[in-house]
Amino acid sequence: MNQAIKESCEKPQDAEKGRIEVRPAVSFVSDATYNDSVKDKAKFIEVMCRYNTASKDVKANNYQIHVKKFDHGTPEDVLLWYGKVREVIKQKPCEDAQAKFTMTELLLEGQGLRTFLQLKAAVTEKILVGDAQVPMGVTEESYAMTISKFKATAFKKYAARYQVSYLRKSLRKPSNVTIRACSTRLEEINGMLKHFPGPENKPLSEGDLIEILVNMAPAQWRKSMVQINFEPMQKTLTEVVEYLERLEVLDATEKKKEPQKKGNDKSENKAKSKSKGHKSSRKGKKSQKKRKRSTDSEASSDSDNDSRSKKFCQICKAIGGTYWNHNTTDCGRIKHLKKSSGTKVYKSPRNYDSHKEINALIQEHITKALKNSKKDSKGSKKSQKDRSESSSDSEGSDSGEE
Repeated sequence: MNQAIKESCEKPQDAEKGRIEVRPAVSFVSDATYNDSVKDKAKFIEVMCRYNTASKDVKANNYQIHVKKFDHGTPEDVLLWYGKVREVIKQKPCEDAQAKFTMTELLLEGQGLRTFLQLKAAVTEKILVGDAQVPMGVTEESYAMTISKFKATAFKKYAARYQVSYLRKSLRKPSNVTIRACSTRLEEINGMLKHFPGPENKPLSEGDLIEILVNMAPAQWRKSMVQINFEPMQKTLTEVVEYLERLEVLDATEKKKEPQKKGNDKSENKAKSKSKGHKSSRKGKKSQKKRKRSTDSEASSDSDNDSRSKKFCQICKAIGGTYWNHNTTDCGRIKHLKKSSGTKVYKSPRNYDSHKEINALIQEHITKALKNSKKDSKGSKKSQKDRSESSSDSEGSDSGEE
């Protein structure tokens, strides 16, 4: 389990391309919880081991190893625990099958221990095919079968195939993880493949790991390989990692320069915007003055047009004529009134002596019009009486003849 990658990435999808239909047994960003960094006495066991198993059991050759007991977990948790078991059995050393069974049971607890004991009973009590008809018992073969079945309980069918497909097609380099950390994690997962249940549980070759690592790198890095004619398949994994690390350093330096360029660009843009702002403010003031002048002129022209468009004639209004298409001073009836009164008529109606004279003529014309209307009403009344009297006389004459 690469702790650096796990701390740098929040979830497995941070190092993956797109959606994955079938999740692998071991993700590139580890989801394992089996960790022996926390020394909890209730969950750990101390085992005395030897540096050199061939030499005698002396203090100078001994060391203690703290191993966390396994209860349940992910496939990677099982493989991490199994790695500790193999180390203890080798360095203890546990030289016979019974010692191996005993040490394995000490490193288990809870559900893990119950499962292992069930598998142990099923394997050791199995009747061998032959004339003797005896159970297998506690042997090296029975221990290997039991531990293999125990590991298989954590994996799905064809787990090795899915794992290899995941490594080849679905990985990408996380932005905050170094290329060397990616290479180390690939080698770690590749080392686990041989402990997967079969079939096809074989580790990948170095060429396969180089191909996967190059495909994980950013596209710009692969482009630079083509530009300088760097052939990764003709190099070792170490050489490829060293070359990609140089590209990583160049990429990091360029990214550091980008914020400085952006800062300079922003300052230049601010200076330009300030100068533009002064110019625009001056132009704005000028345009505001022009707008005020134009609005004032438009308002005055509108008032003149309104005064011209609204026409009214007092004379024509009094006598019931069309008074809305001309003004009183422009009325043609004034000329007629002035001729009848003996006053002089000018060509332009606007050159009359005064408004008092015009008003006097208007009043005179109105009074005459009113007198004429009264006479007309009296004459109509008399004619109506005469008609009624004549009709009554004609009726009387007709009755006398009868």
